[in-house]
Amino acid sequence: MEKFENTLLYRGFHCNDNGDKTIVVDGMQLKGYWVIGYLHMTNGLAFITPYTLKVTYVPEHSTLMSPAVAVVKDTVCICTGVYDDNDDGTPALIFQNDIVVYNDGFHYFKGRVCFEGGAFGIGCDSTIPIESCSDNFVSFYEMIFNQEVWDDFNQVQNVTVLGNMWEVDINA
Repeated sequence: MEKFENTLLYRGFHCNDNGDKTIVVDGMQLKGYWVIGYLHMTNGLAFITPYTLKVTYVPEHSTLMSPAVAVVKDTVCICTGVYDDNDDGTPALIFQNDIVVYNDGFHYFKGRVCFEGGAFGIGCDSTIPIESCSDNFVSFYEMIFNQEVWDDFNQVQNVTVLGNMWEVDINA
């Protein structure tokens, strides 16, 4: 698991017939794959340079030489900076618009990751059944702060990413 500090990562969907994912955007099925990296916006189009690749600037004219790929602008989401508590031992970064499930053995709910009140967290249509939560949103900060175990990766205990709003029906 890589630790990202002081890095703004984004995720976006790149359309490609050889992709391994199918998503639905505005009622249209798109085939392709997800790209995680650094966002570039040009003339209303979105491009992401994978974080594993280097971006080079040519000094004289500041030309961007980048292996960036075009992504569907409506699928671009920012990384929350926290990891889920995946059962298989490989925590995944949590992004805005991910569909997550919370299950601590006593409480269970499903929600969408959103930004509210200055923090990323889980939003639900109904009241969240956690004692410290009084409405339909709980921030990851609050969840991590109330955890018994802290780690260096900002892992949110009892939260697992199921997919995102283009891949998973939250009501299913």
